[in-house]
Amino acid sequence: MYCPNCSKELPDGSEFCSSCGSKVNSPPKMVYHTIPLKNEGIAAVLSFLFTGLGQIYVGKIARGLMIMLGGIAIAGITVLSVFAGVEIDYNTGDIINLDVSLLWVVGICSIVAIIYWIWQIYDAYELTQQYNEVVQTTGQKPW
Repeated sequence: MYCPNCSKELPDGSEFCSSCGSKVNSPPKMVYHTIPLKNEGIAAVLSFLFTGLGQIYVGKIARGLMIMLGGIAIAGITVLSVFAGVEIDYNTGDIINLDVSLLWVVGICSIVAIIYWIWQIYDAYELTQQYNEVVQTTGQKPW
């Protein structure tokens, strides 16, 4: 056994160095890193404001991006169906023909968009709870 300060050889079990007096058997300092918990409310509000942001906030970036793409696709289909059913006279700007059958598509897409939007808010909330539970039990990030 050697002194960590002056490197003098010491008898086993020594607490202090006989040469320089420094403490020899001090246990290593434990450094604790705490991982902050995520706020469920923030995750839900972020998802409320823009689809997928809550999932990204929790650390599920790929999932959040996929949810964003799904929301954009649903919104795109809805907007395209609105414009596909409207025929406009470009000289006057008046609507010439309105295809009512496509209004059903718009209605169904709107309902799907609302359900998708509510689901992804709930998903962000649930993911945050799962994240916090794992952090509290293991002290490490779950993903």
